[in-house]
Amino acid sequence: MFAIHDQRFRDILLLALGFFGALWFFFDLANHHPLSSVDISLSEEGATQKADSVFLSWEFQPLELKKRARVVTYSDMIDYLQEEYGRKEFLRSMKNSSESVLPLYSWSVDEFEIKENERQQAFRFRLSEKGEFIDFRASDELIREQTPFNRKAIRYAAGRMRDISKEVEDSVISELVNYQHLRTEASAFFRMNLGAGSENHNNYIWKGIDYYVNQSYWSRFSFSKDSLSFNDDGFVRYATAYLTSTDTVMGIVPKLEIELLPAGVVRSFSVDMGNGVVKDVTTSNLKRNLIMGVVLSFIVWVLISFYLRIKARALDTRPALVVAIISGFLIPVLMVLEFSRNFGLDFETFELSALFSQILGFGVFGAITATSFFVATAVSDSVTRQYWPEKLKTWDLVRRGMFKNKPIGWAIIRAISIGSIIAGLFSILINLFPTIYISGGAWFLEGMFVMAPVANIIMTLLIGVGFVVVSFLIIGNQFYAITSKKWGIPIISGFLFALFDPLLIVMQPVLLEALFNFMLGLTIGFFYIRYDFVTVALGFFIFLNFLSTSNGWLVSNSPDESIFLGFIVTMILLSGVGLFFLLKGDDTDSLPEYIPDYIEDLAKEQRVKQELDIARTVQKTFLPNRTPKIPGFDTAAMCEPAQETGGDYYDIISLDDDRAAIAIGDVSGKGIQAAFYMTFAKGVIHSLCSIFPSPKTMLYRVNKLFNENATRGTFISMIYGVLDAKKNTFTYLRAGHNPILYKKANGEMEWQQPRGVAIGMCKGEAFNKVMEEYTVELSKGDVLVLYTDGITEALNEKEEFYDEKRLYKLIKREKTTSAKELRDLIIEDVRTFVGDALQYDDMTLVVIKA
Repeated sequence: MFAIHDQRFRDILLLALGFFGALWFFFDLANHHPLSSVDISLSEEGATQKADSVFLSWEFQPLELKKRARVVTYSDMIDYLQEEYGRKEFLRSMKNSSESVLPLYSWSVDEFEIKENERQQAFRFRLSEKGEFIDFRASDELIREQTPFNRKAIRYAAGRMRDISKEVEDSVISELVNYQHLRTEASAFFRMNLGAGSENHNNYIWKGIDYYVNQSYWSRFSFSKDSLSFNDDGFVRYATAYLTSTDTVMGIVPKLEIELLPAGVVRSFSVDMGNGVVKDVTTSNLKRNLIMGVVLSFIVWVLISFYLRIKARALDTRPALVVAIISGFLIPVLMVLEFSRNFGLDFETFELSALFSQILGFGVFGAITATSFFVATAVSDSVTRQYWPEKLKTWDLVRRGMFKNKPIGWAIIRAISIGSIIAGLFSILINLFPTIYISGGAWFLEGMFVMAPVANIIMTLLIGVGFVVVSFLIIGNQFYAITSKKWGIPIISGFLFALFDPLLIVMQPVLLEALFNFMLGLTIGFFYIRYDFVTVALGFFIFLNFLSTSNGWLVSNSPDESIFLGFIVTMILLSGVGLFFLLKGDDTDSLPEYIPDYIEDLAKEQRVKQELDIARTVQKTFLPNRTPKIPGFDTAAMCEPAQETGGDYYDIISLDDDRAAIAIGDVSGKGIQAAFYMTFAKGVIHSLCSIFPSPKTMLYRVNKLFNENATRGTFISMIYGVLDAKKNTFTYLRAGHNPILYKKANGEMEWQQPRGVAIGMCKGEAFNKVMEEYTVELSKGDVLVLYTDGITEALNEKEEFYDEKRLYKLIKREKTTSAKELRDLIIEDVRTFVGDALQYDDMTLVVIKA
């Protein structure tokens, strides 16, 4: 009871911390994120229309090409200013409207066409957040095709033209156009009105420059004239003007470079604000090399683990296959969403072969991803189930489709709280690290993907689940298995977070970012010790969404606003589903335990093995534990099954003081079935051998009973005979069995092979007609060797048979004093021949020495 109350208290505390963590994240992040200073007044469509409006106002001819608008950042400069002055001072300066502000965030708008599968840009504008142009570039091809002029700019630059007639103005403009396109050596306008190369000429150019500066974002800055140069690139004549701002913003001095055509058209308008941050190349290269080494080592280790666990049949491949199929589907979907964004722009000129190449690439990458997820999921499941199976309790319910239950409800609610707590901790840590800052690069997903909210969910889901699987289920649990120390898992998690940085937000400097990520990873590791895999993976996914959707609410009129709204809707849906499962779902006690197929299979195999061990023990008891004493004879025997049970059989049964029945047999087939029929034959022989003293009559009865009870196609090869001590004879039948090897005391050898057919091969009198009863008279020192084909057909590693010739030579050259010595000698020679090769057949041997 106390444990239940303690758990409820901890859950309430977790919910409260999650609530305040989310509030703090949304309240405080704007105080640290450079995007919070951005107010995008224009929409994507508005930015495109504004660029077209400015373009046409400069008297360019309208174009019917494709247009693209996206938000871009001067990221290096943003990072430099944050590092130089601190993130708080940087944000204060950016948000203070009374000061001149650098256009660090802007719209990039271009109009282009596709030629030979490449984009050829006609012009490109960069516009401020409110639509003022920052820089501009027109392509040479556009200048060549349109031979543009700007009447308003010419009038502004040459004040005298206001007093001349329309005809004269048109003539002057024609002269200027001819001059700028190298059609004349000099312009009559320059000669008559300004005097080419004179001070008036330069004034005309500078006034034209002022015309464009006054329309730009830079009109709020004061500039000094640096230099003016005149250029001829073999295509057009143009002047290049250089201006330097007399105003500085946080130590930055903007410089303008403007290329102006004689007919009043600006060819390019560019700004230089410095190089920004000098990157720490050494640290970056060291980190990259370290990551590559760790990744390669991890891949090799996982592949080895996968192979060993496959070999040990300790992998649950079906759920791993499901995860592989899902991931192999999601990755190509994400790529298609990105491709479709560009495909929509390039559709009219996109070649079919290029489309097929893209589709093929999606398929190949999806297959590689699916394989990677299959291996990682299979290994992680096997490792965790072996060393810490409690972490998979909720996951087992999910993959069986048993969603409506309280454990999954609690997993969802706790995950939302954990994700919110980590988000709050993210903001707290930024306050604790005054010199750390968020990099100025801004990637708005709306400009990268079609259906950007869906793309964001897929991306964060794959990163979140994949990182948790690798960090905790594989590496963390393996560490726990080796050391039995749970405290090492958060430390490992911290190091992995510091090294691989899965947070979707880049922070600087690199070393502080690593320490920052280490603390976040440490926190997530502590949550993993407390909660299961599903809770932590879902919690990390939610935390990643806090970060990935922040562009949607930090920036006023953000293009990513729909992505943030999608995240809010997802949170509401998850909360509703979690509460519904808690209220209406099944209790833990009513849910069945999940046992993976491979564990059930192993358990079945273990049971079968135990049963086979019992059967082997029982079968051994059927064999004589000692050979009976027969006056005047020495006997020895052995039987070694190839499997747990076998179909070989031998027996030495005392009939009276002077006689013994001797049998050796081999049932067709192997394993349990053969052992069963061997047991059946033994029982029949023991029951009938004392009733029917004649071997032929005896086997006739055995054959009759066997045919009545055995399945068709089953037979027994056998030698059955009676050893008579008074007569010194061995009378026997060979029922299709291997011949007897007979060695006389004088060293002579012969194979004894009377006619006979195996038991079960034919019925009734047909059996009697085939069988030939044979008697051998034995003298002192004579030896009979009875064996099954497991002896002569034993295979070595070269797949060579031991065969009868080798057995014959062995017995011929050896002189032993007892049957046991000869038996051991034969077995030793067979095993030496076989070596390390597997035993494929039962081996049975009976040696009789007079």
